[in-house]
Amino acid sequence: MSCLAQATTARVDELQQQIAQNGSQTNAGSPKTSSPIPRQLWGKWTIGKVLPTQNVSCWDQKQANALVGTTLKYRADSFAWNGKTISNSGSTTSTVQRKDFAADNSGSAGSVDFHQLGINSTTVQQIEIQHPDASVYDKSAECCAAVPGETVMLTGQNSLVFGVCGVYYRASRTAQGKS
Repeated sequence: MSCLAQATTARVDELQQQIAQNGSQTNAGSPKTSSPIPRQLWGKWTIGKVLPTQNVSCWDQKQANALVGTTLKYRADSFAWNGKTISNSGSTTSTVQRKDFAADNSGSAGSVDFHQLGINSTTVQQIEIQHPDASVYDKSAECCAAVPGETVMLTGQNSLVFGVCGVYYRASRTAQGKS
């Protein structure tokens, strides 16, 4: 099976799980809230490293490493990566449990859990930013439609983890990005 087919199958599985999870969360009486990008995310973040996981990605190591050293910038109404600003259509903040994350991220495309990502807590705050379709990669990475930084897990005041195209990264707030 080609890398693109594997990535597509994995994404379909992920979206089906999210649809099922969103339905059960709404029915359980704990709906997510939609709003501008939360203030604790505002500022500039530097992507520091690729995190080793047992996940499958359509990117090779060179493509994955290309994000290291680049920056994410967040404001209430938009976020930017690699010089491309993407408008915020609304953000959703939720709490992700360690066991739920592991269950949601295991399957035919490999697996990833909090331990692999260096997250020691049992929960993290996750922020998902909705936005219009955006093309942010060159042709060599076009198998991936995700935008870096559109969904992040805050792992500390100055640290976050995010995944894109099956690869996970840690980013740190830069000194001038603190607000």
